[in-house]
Amino acid sequence: MKKWDFKNNPLFFTMLGMLIGSAAGYIEEWTNIPQIISVAVGFVIVMIPLFFWIKDWLKKKKK
Repeated sequence: MKKWDFKNNPLFFTMLGMLIGSAAGYIEEWTNIPQIISVAVGFVIVMIPLFFWIKDWLKKKKK
């Protein structure tokens, strides 16, 4: 496993998404981007490992 292999180590995406989601209020104060958009971006980033997992599961199921 490589050091930056995101498919096998989803911790980076999970932590980044949680950090963005938890800082959504501060992001809104500093940039005037609505809080719901920041939370949605964080949610999408958290879901990236789930996408990789489902994609790999479907490939294995197809074989």
